Amino acid sequence: MVPSRAPPPSERAPTLSREAPQPTERDLDVFLSYAREDAEHARALATLLTSRGLKVFWDREIPAGRQFRQVIEDALKSAKCVVVLWSKASVKSHWVHEEATVGVEREVLVPAILEEVTPPLGFRSLQCADLRPWADAPERNSDIESFVGAVDSTINAAKPPEA
Repeated sequence: MVPSRAPPPSERAPTLSREAPQPTERDLDVFLSYAREDAEHARALATLLTSRGLKVFWDREIPAGRQFRQVIEDALKSAKCVVVLWSKASVKSHWVHEEATVGVEREVLVPAILEEVTPPLGFRSLQCADLRPWADAPERNSDIESFVGAVDSTINAAKPPEA
């Protein structure tokens, strides 16, 4: 009896996935930083930016078996734009501060506020996009157009990531 072999890739059935694959580090446009409490706003923003053709990383899609700290660090280093969503929860988050600091150091941070807050010390000199109207009614995309323009401008001006 001859052992059976796996069919060649061209004959295999396609694999179904529930979500689009995570962008690779080389083609990543936006790293989205937010507090867990703001996950629904982050999801809505990621969906909006993705619908505009941008490749967005947010930590809800870290592959199983990978060390999340390394995945986050790699994505932060390679993203052409780091978006931080300031809220009452995120201004208290050590992780969000760390991620925003990388964006500032790389000169690719685009900060936005989701509610009435003062950004943490070290981030106040950067103009924040006011996404409060959008956060209250995400279907009103007209409130977010200038923010998307700032993200696009940052991506287009970004220097290639360091090796």
